[in-house]
Amino acid sequence: MTFREAADRESGLCYNIGVQVNLLFDCPKKGASMKQSSNKKSREATAFLYERLSRDDNLEGESYSIGNQKKLLTKVAKEKGYTNLVHFLDDGISGVTMNRPGFVEMMQQLEQGKASAVFVKDLSRLGRNYIEVGRLTEEFFPDHDIRLVAVSDNIDTAEGENELAPIRNLFNEWYARDISKKRRISNKIKGNSGEPMGLPPYGYIKDPNNPKHWVIDEEAAQVVRRIFDMTLEGFGTEQIATQFEKEGILTPQAYWIQKGIGRPGKTKTRPATKWNGSTITHLLYQQEYCGDVLNFKTYSKSYK
Repeated sequence: MTFREAADRESGLCYNIGVQVNLLFDCPKKGASMKQSSNKKSREATAFLYERLSRDDNLEGESYSIGNQKKLLTKVAKEKGYTNLVHFLDDGISGVTMNRPGFVEMMQQLEQGKASAVFVKDLSRLGRNYIEVGRLTEEFFPDHDIRLVAVSDNIDTAEGENELAPIRNLFNEWYARDISKKRRISNKIKGNSGEPMGLPPYGYIKDPNNPKHWVIDEEAAQVVRRIFDMTLEGFGTEQIATQFEKEGILTPQAYWIQKGIGRPGKTKTRPATKWNGSTITHLLYQQEYCGDVLNFKTYSKSYK
């Protein structure tokens, strides 16, 4: 039996007859080759479908809803021959920022070579940042051999470059800038008229009949009144916090959660009745308890 015959034995698997076989013929590992072929076929059949909707997009009609984006992209991707469709979405997140959970996850998987195409309704779904979206369309996707299909913009990189893509990206960023400018003007008018622009502090809630107006939340207001009364009686903030904890009074954050009142920020994991002095101090310094409306305490210079 020759070395080559020995190498071909066992249905093509390398049959190890001394090191000479490996040295002379450098037999490939068939299992690894088959796995690579399988991974390549899987990648070629896989398309990532990205949907995004933000508050700004609600102005553009029902066609921009997440559900309708999914239907459209699924239909087009199947028509173009993709059988493994994976959806990524960001709901309620502006395209101005590229740090969006669904988008970031998609990009990480693209870097790992898990898909050969990306489908979006239009380029603005990828983002409204001219520089960053341009980097994706001009560098990242071509370098990683990824097909980009932006349905409404009639862009399909498999059919050639679209010279209007950079212009569309520029327009998408201008749109975000324009919306931000209009919102700032609107908020300025509302704020200067005395309309509360922020969320009501602990002890107040939005009027169910008029969200632009605050009303007293009597249950929480009793706790606020006690804080001021105990302070006037000479109790320190830590003493008040300790007393509230002994009585099992819910902290403001725990109270809002119990009442189903949505508040921004991360939900802390500390016990629901674990008060501390800093919370008491914060409430004592709330100028809104004096009947004042405070607007524009913080602002962002850039629309981004």
